[in-house]
Amino acid sequence: MQKDVETLTALGEAIKATLGSAVHSADVAFGELTLRAETSNTIRVLTTLRDDPRFLFKNSTDLTAADYPAARNALILSGIFCRQSTTHACA
Repeated sequence: MQKDVETLTALGEAIKATLGSAVHSADVAFGELTLRAETSNTIRVLTTLRDDPRFLFKNSTDLTAADYPAARNALILSGIFCRQSTTHACA
């Protein structure tokens, strides 16, 4: 399990290095890598994750949203794009 965390952490750092400020954070929890990016960078981030041979997140497994209405007294709606890399799948 620790190896998976280390592998995913290294992958997240590589993605952040490639995309620069387009990715705010890369966190590992529950065996998954979570990237956070502004809506305006969605196409760039998803395209890079799919097309860059170092990442190859080819499978789109889910698309959903989360609503955070109590956050800072404003409506915050987050798009959640679930992608899977067959190259970097952790067992």
